[in-house]
Amino acid sequence: MRSRWCIVRGMQPRDERGARAWVGVIALGTVALLLALSGRYGYHRDELYFIEAGKRLAWGYVDQPPLTPFLARLTGRFGYALPVLRLLPALSIGAIVAFAAAFARRFGGGYFAQVLAALAVAMAAIFLTIGHLLSTTTLDVLIWVVLVYLVVRITHTDDHRWWLLVGAVAGLGLLNKWTVLYVIGGLGVGLALTEHRRFFRSPFLWAGAALAFAMWLPNLLWQASHDWPFFDMAGSLYAEGVDDANAFLFVPAQILFIGPVALPVWIVGLRALFRDAAMRRYRFVGWAFLVLAFVFLAVSAKPYFLAPLYVPMLGAGAVVVERWLPRRRRLTQGRILAAVGVGGLVVLPMVLPVLPAATLAGTPITEINPELAETHGWVAFVGQVASAFEAVPSDRRSEAVVFTASYGEAGAIDLYAPRMGLPPASSGHNNYWLWGPPDGEPVLIVGNFSPGYLDERFVGVRRIGTIENPAGLENEEHLAPIWLAERPRGSWHRIWPTLRHFN
Repeated sequence: MRSRWCIVRGMQPRDERGARAWVGVIALGTVALLLALSGRYGYHRDELYFIEAGKRLAWGYVDQPPLTPFLARLTGRFGYALPVLRLLPALSIGAIVAFAAAFARRFGGGYFAQVLAALAVAMAAIFLTIGHLLSTTTLDVLIWVVLVYLVVRITHTDDHRWWLLVGAVAGLGLLNKWTVLYVIGGLGVGLALTEHRRFFRSPFLWAGAALAFAMWLPNLLWQASHDWPFFDMAGSLYAEGVDDANAFLFVPAQILFIGPVALPVWIVGLRALFRDAAMRRYRFVGWAFLVLAFVFLAVSAKPYFLAPLYVPMLGAGAVVVERWLPRRRRLTQGRILAAVGVGGLVVLPMVLPVLPAATLAGTPITEINPELAETHGWVAFVGQVASAFEAVPSDRRSEAVVFTASYGEAGAIDLYAPRMGLPPASSGHNNYWLWGPPDGEPVLIVGNFSPGYLDERFVGVRRIGTIENPAGLENEEHLAPIWLAERPRGSWHRIWPTLRHFN
């Protein structure tokens, strides 16, 4: 007996089962690839920070809501092992691959469209990069995709009870990263520009909005009680985006993120959402894409912010490609899928730790994707800090403290300190500053500070060493200085406000 989807989409039951099977293979293969490479280099600086934030659970932090630190905390019972820490990111990307096929099916696609959409997402550089690390972005991308799919489903079924689930997912997203507000706003504008503006009269929509706000409220109250550091962070990130020329790089980055082979697929998908009669009811998704692309350019946002909306674009584009193929199309289908697969394999060394670290250091890959270099050498880094700590007179080591330039450096020291004989680290970076100053002297200072900056805040500063990455990778710590100061100038509490930096 044919399923409802077979009747609606004109697919044979065997074709539907075959499509689901191949999509499952692609999704599970993506998860397996990410997990196989999850422990190849080491932690990312953000992961080290999340681990420490998870040990100090709160309803908020200066730079993020609580969900990702909470998830990092859950892996503590497994010793924060990288395959465990990165299991959820890998599963999230596997789910996004499945959603790509679901979008294609929802837009009217058959066997080939679903497989093409799934493979295009699985081979996209941006999703492999995001799936390799535990970060707020990983869950943010999945939540965006789920929200778009749920609204697409509502427009198809006109079942407004689903707005309650939309609200719950949005609330969860707001406890992870406030950028969910972008997709909520983009979808809202898209609905308002189409016949679906009638949805705003639905009591279920407003009940869902109330649910999302109720879930978000504890984080808002935390922000309010700490003088809204979110806005300091937002201002700093905007200035950083301008300095990094995010607006200039935004369009070229989109081609690299999704891949030049899949470029025509999402372009025709965007066009189809506006021009194709069968997809016209979903054109609010196209409006959301265009509106957010304009907003991200205007605010110099990071280019990857748009990545989640490529999932429905690729789903729609795969449907168009399927329709364009000739009747005898198996050979053509195979060639298209092979081209997408090869395109993904070519960029694999640029997005995942496939190459030995020493080999990577001799390539320009770290200029394209600096995050790879940021995941290597943390054990050696802490070992070098521990060696420098021996310069502290033995009778004063019990009172000495370590101060770092970044939360990644502090997080690495805190993770490995017990086995290397170091005291816990302090830093003025983001929430480490909020956790307060240390209380001791002398001070071992690690990181890229200028001598003048340190002389204004510490007494008797002298350089005693230099950090070197064992593979020669030029990350943020490579060639960073190590300093020793006699004491803070005045007191820790006096200088602590001057050591704060949010970025």
